[in-house]
Amino acid sequence: MILDSPYDSKLRKLKPGNFSVPLFDHSYDLELADTPRLEGSIRGMMTLMRNHGFAEIVDTFDGLPGETVHEKMPALEDLIANEIESSSVCREEEGEARIFHLIQLWGGRAGRNIYVRNGGFKKNFNAVAYRDLIRVAIFEAELLQAVEAVRQISNFGISFATKHLRFWNLFAGNGDLAIYDKIMAQGVMGVSYPVWKDYPNYLEAMKRAAEKQGITVNQLERFCFAFFDSEKGEQWIKARSQCW
Repeated sequence: MILDSPYDSKLRKLKPGNFSVPLFDHSYDLELADTPRLEGSIRGMMTLMRNHGFAEIVDTFDGLPGETVHEKMPALEDLIANEIESSSVCREEEGEARIFHLIQLWGGRAGRNIYVRNGGFKKNFNAVAYRDLIRVAIFEAELLQAVEAVRQISNFGISFATKHLRFWNLFAGNGDLAIYDKIMAQGVMGVSYPVWKDYPNYLEAMKRAAEKQGITVNQLERFCFAFFDSEKGEQWIKARSQCW
């Protein structure tokens, strides 16, 4: 369901699991917002990665154009896109792992668990499973295969797994896959936390909503994140939370 303002009365009629997005508003900036939260999240992840043996990834980010974290983020997205587009599914594991780390850094400090729990990255990461995840993203294979792949990578949940699906699909696939994290679960699906069983329906509904508005799934996803970071978006999520 695509809703136009005012939202409150319409949102309160929805049940948990009912899909709803705000009508696309071209006035919103689709880039990541320049907030202390973004700065703190990326800086925190940089420190963590440097302390756990991934200084090369941090140095790569530091070397990107821009003075601030916010200014560097578009360049980081471009770097990820270039490395994905110049790769193939059969590339070296080392190259795939580098892309993994770059995406984790883009996602911020919430992606720290794979580096700090259960003996660290080498014990948690599974290169074969990650390659399976890449294949799902590029070739639109059964999403259940993605779930199976993620289960073989420890301390790597749906919020960050779908970030990886999104990047690989956006730059090497058809662009129809979207991030499904806590923000999108609460704002779009009206549930407290994201779970894999909701992901196929979420993706199909995102695709339909984007087509109806003449935009891409990626544009709709970016708009939703920008909207939910606004005062109106906070009110939207509060209204949806009444039925959790």
